[in-house]
Amino acid sequence: MKVLSFLAYESVTVCVVFALVWFLTRLKPLSRSNLQCGLWSLVFVRLLIPPEWAIGLPAQWFARLQPTLNQALPVEVRGETLLSAGTLTPELTRNSESFIWQVLLLAWSIGVLFLLGRWFWRRAQYRMAIHNAFPLQNSEFQALVTHWTTHFGILRKVDVVVGHEPNFGPFTMGLVRPVVYLPYHVLGNKACFESVLAHEMAHVAAWDDLKISLQHLVSLFYFFHPLVWIANRFLSHQRELARDLAVLESGSVSAKQYGFGLLSALKGPTQAVGMAALGGSIPQRIRAIAHFRKGSRSNRFTFFLVLVLLVFPLCGFKPAEQSPAGSPSTQQVAVALLNPVPNARLSSGFGMRENPIYKKEMMHNGVDLVQKKGTAILAPADGVVLVAADSDPRWPGYGIVIQLDHGADTQTLFAHLGELKVKSGDTVKQGQVIATMGLSGKSTGVHVHFEVRVQGQPIDPLTQMSLE
Repeated sequence: MKVLSFLAYESVTVCVVFALVWFLTRLKPLSRSNLQCGLWSLVFVRLLIPPEWAIGLPAQWFARLQPTLNQALPVEVRGETLLSAGTLTPELTRNSESFIWQVLLLAWSIGVLFLLGRWFWRRAQYRMAIHNAFPLQNSEFQALVTHWTTHFGILRKVDVVVGHEPNFGPFTMGLVRPVVYLPYHVLGNKACFESVLAHEMAHVAAWDDLKISLQHLVSLFYFFHPLVWIANRFLSHQRELARDLAVLESGSVSAKQYGFGLLSALKGPTQAVGMAALGGSIPQRIRAIAHFRKGSRSNRFTFFLVLVLLVFPLCGFKPAEQSPAGSPSTQQVAVALLNPVPNARLSSGFGMRENPIYKKEMMHNGVDLVQKKGTAILAPADGVVLVAADSDPRWPGYGIVIQLDHGADTQTLFAHLGELKVKSGDTVKQGQVIATMGLSGKSTGVHVHFEVRVQGQPIDPLTQMSLE
C-alpha cells in the first residue's frame, strides 16, 4: 500500500507545482519556448522526487491540508498498521476499507501495465519501421546531414534512413547511436528535406529520445491525474517549438524556407506519435515560425530558470513522521495539557496491544482512563469544540465523542463518553467540565479513550501530562 501513499502525496503536491509553472509560463519574459519547456519539465521532475525530500516551506502551506489527506487515507496506506479510526474500529469497516484500497491498487496496476505494454508496442513498431527502411544514399543530402550534425555539435554517429511506411512521419530514436527516420516523400524537395532533417537533428542534439521516454513513463504511472496529462501536452508542444527555435537561430535556413519545408512534409503521412516529428499544434508552430525574429538569447533569465529547476521540484509537503509501532512518541506539544480525569486509573496505554474486543494485536492511538460512571471529564487546555456528537463516521465504534482544537496544530479526542456538557463551536477553558464518564460505543467497561494528535498524528498523552 506504500505505492498508494506515494501516489496520493505526489498527486496533491504536483497540483501546487502545476499552478506555479502555469503562472510562470504566463509571464512575458519567460515566453521563450526553451524556457517554457524547462518549466513544464518541473512537473515531471517533482513526480520523481520522494515526498520526504520536500523542502520545509511547503510543509507550512499544507499544514491544514495534510490532516484532511491523512483522514482520507487508511492508516495502513500511510505506513501504519490499522485504520485511523483507532483501536475500536469495527472489523467490517476495517475490512471493507482495506478491500476498497486493494481494488484501487489493482485497478492502478492494470492501467499501468496496459499503458506500459502499449508504449513498448509502439516502440517496437518504430524499430520495425527503421529495420525496414534503407540508408540515405544521395550525396547532396548526406552533405546536409554532415552540416547539421556539425552545427548542433553532435558527437555521436547519426544514421539517417528513409522508409515507405504509410503510418509514420519523421522521428528520431536511439541514444548512443541515434537514427533519424524520414518518410520517402520528403526526398522530393530539398527545402522540405533540410527543414525536417534540421528539426530532427535538433531533437538528437537535445537527447529528446531519453527525455520523451521518461516523460511518457511518468505520465503512465500517473494516468489517473488530469493535470499530468495536461502538463504532458504542454511540454510536448513547447519542446517542438524549442527545436524549431534552435533550427531558426542557426541562420542556415530562413523562417520562410523552414516553415514551407515543414508544411510540405505535411502532404505525406505524418502520424508519428513518437520521437518528435511534427507533433504539437501545427498552426501555432507555423505562426511562431512566421513571427520569428533572431536576437540574443535570454541569458538574464537562465539563472532564474536554473533556480526554479533546483527549488520548485522540491516543493511538496513532508508527510508527518510516524511513531514506530508499539513505542510511544516523545514529541512535545506547544500546549500545556491537564489530566482530563484526575485520580483516574490507567487501564491501557499508547502503542501496540491486544485489542480486548477483537483479540488481536492492534495499534492503540491513545490511553484509556478509568473512573466511576458519571465522573466529570475536564478540558485539558483552552480550546474550541470541533465535534460534540453521539457518534461520528470518522470514528466508528467510539460512541459519544468530543474533539477539541487547542491551536498550535494540537487536538484532543475523547471517546465512549456518557453525557455531553458542551456543543460544537463552544469555547472552553482549561479545567472546564466537557462531559461525563460513560460506556458508549464499542467498549468493555466504563472508561474514557483519550487521544492527543499533533498535525493529525497521534502521540502518547502520557508524555504531555501526569496522571496524578
